[in-house]
Amino acid sequence: MNYPDIKKVKGYLNYDMIGRNNREDQPDYFVYFYTAAHQAFGNWLKKDIEDYRLQLSPDYRAWDNPVGGSDNGTFAKLGIPIIWYHTDAHPDYHLPGDEAPKINWMKVVDITKASFLAMWKLANEKKY
Repeated sequence: MNYPDIKKVKGYLNYDMIGRNNREDQPDYFVYFYTAAHQAFGNWLKKDIEDYRLQLSPDYRAWDNPVGGSDNGTFAKLGIPIIWYHTDAHPDYHLPGDEAPKINWMKVVDITKASFLAMWKLANEKKY
């Protein structure tokens, strides 16, 4: 990575397919990966869902070294903590049937709200 101030980066947020439902019977479901060494990330989301009545049902997955096949891997390799919102694969993944009318807009809105709150905390909390 060529960014000269990379050591100043406090965290990285990643989003994969946040608008689709993997489980049509569970429209609030999504996967919430985060760097396991930062348990505050899971606690933040739990509290924000309650405080702001977000219609989200996360599958919390703390990960020791979150370098999986997405953009967050580069940051995780540098020791930068990550938060990764993901709705899992769906039947139309990378197919022509993945069309805008199938987007769960309420999920997109609530994940966006949750990520804004997480970003705010990353920027302003001294320790996490």
